[in-house]
Amino acid sequence: MTPISRTEFVTAATARGIKQEVAYKIFSLAGGPDVVHSALISAAAVGHERLIERSVDVIGDRLDGFFKDSFGELGTSEDDLFGRLALGRLLPHEEDYIESHLLSRFVAQRSKAGALVSASPILSRLFLRRRRGTFAVYDEILDAIRVGNYKGAVELVSSTESDLDHLKMFRCLVEMLAALNVNDDRNLLNIGWDRILGPAQKIAASPNAPDHIREWASRMLDWARFVTQYGVPANDNRLRLDALTVRCGDKSRTNLYFFQCFAI
Repeated sequence: MTPISRTEFVTAATARGIKQEVAYKIFSLAGGPDVVHSALISAAAVGHERLIERSVDVIGDRLDGFFKDSFGELGTSEDDLFGRLALGRLLPHEEDYIESHLLSRFVAQRSKAGALVSASPILSRLFLRRRRGTFAVYDEILDAIRVGNYKGAVELVSSTESDLDHLKMFRCLVEMLAALNVNDDRNLLNIGWDRILGPAQKIAASPNAPDHIREWASRMLDWARFVTQYGVPANDNRLRLDALTVRCGDKSRTNLYFFQCFAI
């Protein structure tokens, strides 16, 4: 018994009218029981925004029986078990239990950093939504980000503590998003660039961060250093923009200048 393959997923998705290139792309969100793949295809068939959250909504409680009946013999709540799995925080004996289980490939996989985590982002979100204990705060953080409440998200994430690198990176990422969205006005000089420096540097230097996240953090770090170094004096935005504009010689800084132009 094995999970649905990429080829099978793409075939099913294109049969629902989803473009083949889109189907290949969203397969990275899939993983787990067939219900997860079916829910993702149903969600993608009507739009490509918030695919993870909408897939979880489609799934609802349809997998509750599967989790309880298949993984309930460890002596701990399956909600606790899968909540820790979603965050890569399983105890050693729990990892052994999951990996030795006949259905392990339907619920878990090894991350780039070697941690045992959920088989897909959709399962992780589903597990966090089910969780009502210590780690329920991560579900609340994701909900806050979804509705654009970045201030609330950073307040929530400030209450989290972890010695695991991927959860530290999650906290840094939320802090960066909050700094980028500190004001409704997306003006270049209204972004909290000084608050981006620290978390962006940590993500850019982390070997466990996904490549596209690390590249984005590196770009934000370069921009933050540039703005904080040359965007002075702080009390005169016109002079600050002039100081930045004359230094927009290379491509990365030119992109920053265009960002400012189109944000006004």
